Amino acid sequence: MDRGSRLTDEHGRKLDCSFTVEDIKRVLDAIPSSKALGMDGFNSYFFKEVWGTIKEDDIVKMNRNSQHVPCCLMKLDLQKAYDTVDWNFLEEVMTNLSFPTHFIQLVMTCLTTTQYSVLINGVPTELIQPTREVIQVFFFVMLEGFKLFSSTTGLQVNAANSSIYCCGISQADKETISHLSGFKFGTLPFKYLGVPISTGKLKSCECEALVEKMTLRIKIWSSRHISFAGRIQLINSVLMSICVYWAQMFIFPKAVLKKINVICRSYLWHGSYDDGRPGAVAWDKLCWPKSHGGLGFRNLLLWNQAAMGKLAWAVAKKQDNLWVRWVHAVYVKRKVWAEFTPSSTTSWVVKYICQVKHWCNLRFSA
Repeated sequence: MDRGSRLTDEHGRKLDCSFTVEDIKRVLDAIPSSKALGMDGFNSYFFKEVWGTIKEDDIVKMNRNSQHVPCCLMKLDLQKAYDTVDWNFLEEVMTNLSFPTHFIQLVMTCLTTTQYSVLINGVPTELIQPTREVIQVFFFVMLEGFKLFSSTTGLQVNAANSSIYCCGISQADKETISHLSGFKFGTLPFKYLGVPISTGKLKSCECEALVEKMTLRIKIWSSRHISFAGRIQLINSVLMSICVYWAQMFIFPKAVLKKINVICRSYLWHGSYDDGRPGAVAWDKLCWPKSHGGLGFRNLLLWNQAAMGKLAWAVAKKQDNLWVRWVHAVYVKRKVWAEFTPSSTTSWVVKYICQVKHWCNLRFSA
């Protein structure tokens, strides 16, 4: 750390400057309304709509069998209770990196004043004050580098919850890796940050967690008397936002899109998630803009394609991220992306993105 970079005086002044309610609102307005900030179901659109109510509270507080290239993936879990790290260590690191004192106090206040409430049969419990907590972290490192990290911070790997995923590696090499690391071998798909990780197309059964998350919300809402206008707002701000997080990363199976539409339609017209009775207006018409007589619901099929179009644009602009560099290095190479046509051996994801690229070109040219 003594030989590493530290914050400059200019960076310190920027972090230490005061901010107002207007500053926070300006940053919130700059976040696209469709962005899902996490998996809690609330995107920036929701916070923009209810800002007048909540602003004061907010201020206070590779695994194909045919692949022969040797590769290895490690999923590591930290041993202390639910991925904790000592707060004194965090404070010491920020101090040594020359973070402003006031900024450090703000960060430590956010950590030490966190409170939880658990819903039991739809009724929240009293607030629970944790001793320490940080966001769950998984990281992929070489063993020696991780040992250095462990010896520095005191965090130890929980071998029971850590796994290794290999392909193109001999059984003898697997046994050596397992012996050196102490981790078990896992199989795909597995969950990472709440979403399934797999080398194949996303299957309907792998989306059950998404569907269950939506139905759980509706079960809670069903116990309350919510107006038709209120249900419209909840569908737009919460249910659709839950899908946004997944739709920016995955290509939804059509069966899943249909099931999501059925759940939203059932809640809109009947206040439940499993009512099979038809609605008064076809769902496709409800997805029209309000200016055209609809309710402005997202057409998830088009929205999913648009999200994939964003990936095609990232490849076209050669954005500086690992995935884009991988696509160019493995598939595009020296070809022009606009004219690139995938071969039969190209990844199914890249093939689909190329289809969306062609679809977008046709729409824009028309």
